[in-house]
Amino acid sequence: MLFDLMKERLGMLEGIPPESIGYRHLRNPSAPYLTWYISDETITPDDSGRVYTRSSEGVIELLTAEKSPVLEAEIEALFPEYEIHKHEEYDYAEDVFEITFTLTAIGKG
Repeated sequence: MLFDLMKERLGMLEGIPPESIGYRHLRNPSAPYLTWYISDETITPDDSGRVYTRSSEGVIELLTAEKSPVLEAEIEALFPEYEIHKHEEYDYAEDVFEITFTLTAIGKG
């Protein structure tokens, strides 16, 4: 559900070439690049054992050589139906800005 949605929509980004977008990690990346994954998924059953709610947390990590508010806004615009929590820091070891976007999806069944 969220996994397929993230894969589809991140492939539509114009600011990052498709070969610089990867699930979990990339080989020999150069900024800008983006990785994404599902960090947590919880299934809550009802009294009969059927799935009552499903909760997924998707993470998108954007790494850029320079801060890119335009690219950050483009990523956020891909997921208007989700509340996005954003965290950013500078990675001195890699010499890149790392912006982490976290999306939470909660649904029935």
